[in-house]
Amino acid sequence: MRKVTFSVPVWFLQGLVILVSMAAGAALYAWYLEAPMTPRAPADIPAVITGEAIAFDADDIEIQGMRVRLQGIDGLEGRNACCFLGEPWDCAGEAAAALQRKLKGKTVTCRVQGRTTKKRPLAHCFADGENLNEWMVKNGWAYAYRKYSLAYTGAEKSARLGKRGIWRGQFLTAEQRRKLRKVKPRPACLTNPCTPCPQ
Repeated sequence: MRKVTFSVPVWFLQGLVILVSMAAGAALYAWYLEAPMTPRAPADIPAVITGEAIAFDADDIEIQGMRVRLQGIDGLEGRNACCFLGEPWDCAGEAAAALQRKLKGKTVTCRVQGRTTKKRPLAHCFADGENLNEWMVKNGWAYAYRKYSLAYTGAEKSARLGKRGIWRGQFLTAEQRRKLRKVKPRPACLTNPCTPCPQ
């Protein structure tokens, strides 16, 4: 019986390798855009937490009974955390309400990066593919927490220049408030943000 052999041109094989490489690269890039942060969760915390979420404040949400801190951002504290047009303004409450509206009816996926000092998951969270941490900062409801991350400094600059959210008024950062609470007697600016704080 005569043996039949097939020969494939070298250029065809080279082209096939290039096409496969391009497809793999495109798939990897798509994955990177969807999940830019690689989970590094502690052993006792899931690497990915998914489900419906509710907002506690501007930088904390709860999913399936688990409190999750939004990484790289910080929210304001206190009922009258801001001053707007010469009057105290509950911007912290408005920030939490804005986040709750954003979460409503959506499935949230949090990619855990570590945990806070209170052992809560620290994560970058997404709803409908949108980064919630970035959304909060970009819309002026939180600011970049530079002490731990520079990931959202660009979003903060955009909000500040656009005078969105908290940037339309004056406020003390959460870190400034924590320091002022240690001052005796406590400065009036902690309860009335329109009052000048001690230097």
